[in-house]
Amino acid sequence: MRQLSKQDHYDFGLRSMVALLRYAGRKRRQYPQHPEEQMVYLAMRDMNIAKLTADDLPLFNGIMSDIFPGVVIPTIDYEDMNNAISAELVANGWQPVQIAITKVIQLYETKNSRHSVMILGNTGTAKTVTWKSLKGAMGRLKKLNKAGFNVVEVFPINPKALNLGELYGEYNLATNEWLDGVISATMRTTCS
Repeated sequence: MRQLSKQDHYDFGLRSMVALLRYAGRKRRQYPQHPEEQMVYLAMRDMNIAKLTADDLPLFNGIMSDIFPGVVIPTIDYEDMNNAISAELVANGWQPVQIAITKVIQLYETKNSRHSVMILGNTGTAKTVTWKSLKGAMGRLKKLNKAGFNVVEVFPINPKALNLGELYGEYNLATNEWLDGVISATMRTTCS
């Protein structure tokens, strides 16, 4: 992976390797009919493709084919997800083009493999469309009683508008009281 360009958001350290192995194990249990090397390859692809730059993508694919010679990635059936994403895009007045659907599925796979995700990109590159489409598609699939999907609630927070105490919460030494910040208050609400 050292052959890829230097990017701040690339993380191929030990912690990400542990996350990769856990995700590969989950994929293996989900698709027991496929060989283990296919599941590891699929997990590596799912966790990394969405964050690679356009210049690094062919290099990554070359590295992966060198690591896993002759291994063919299994095709995962996303028919229900594709239909839900297309319906969500059309319902919001957006065009259901294949690249948009692919990006939403990549975000879905990334969210399944990581605790948190940041969507980065220039203005007008469909970052908001992507996450809103995933949110809507998951709600549509939940209404159809598809397993593994839930209605998603969004709590927008502008971290630049708050200081650290207002954002995370703070302990007041004078009164010995804890004052929740926006994030801790939101977490209490969602957990309850």
